[in-house]
Amino acid sequence: MKTEKYTILFIVCFLSSIAIGVYSAGLETKSSPLKDKTNQITSPIFCQINQTISNRLLFSVCLSNMTDSTVFIYEPLLLRAKKPEFAPFRIYRGTEQISYKGVFIKRNPPTADEYHQMRPHETSRGHIDLTSFFEISKGGQYSVKYYAIFPELGGTNLVLIESDSVSVTLP
Repeated sequence: MKTEKYTILFIVCFLSSIAIGVYSAGLETKSSPLKDKTNQITSPIFCQINQTISNRLLFSVCLSNMTDSTVFIYEPLLLRAKKPEFAPFRIYRGTEQISYKGVFIKRNPPTADEYHQMRPHETSRGHIDLTSFFEISKGGQYSVKYYAIFPELGGTNLVLIESDSVSVTLP
């Protein structure tokens, strides 16, 4: 039973990493690996992003557990590290998706130690400079949104955290 749980968690993590890799590479695919999993995606976290300095892609991210239950969130998504390893965002200039230039890391599924326990109604804030992660070479109007999919701790479902889009004008 325990082996089956870990096998399922590994498969979910693998599918999640494929989906994020496809998004990050800016590729279009006819059959998304998550299409069959859409009924298994939950979203218990409210996410709000704000640009902190105009003319730069510096953002603050506020993640809030809006439920009356404890929610486990993959720790790196909180963006509390001084130098985050990745940027769970989607950025568009007009209709063109901007390419992710950050590091792609192949890794094992997250362990229980890599999750943060968000108590009911808890809020976490983080900051990030997106110019370190995305090819921003032209000025203009950009649309930025926080977008992360990760495996539920101890389960077979995926968790989606997504913010509304924020419009940003860069010189």
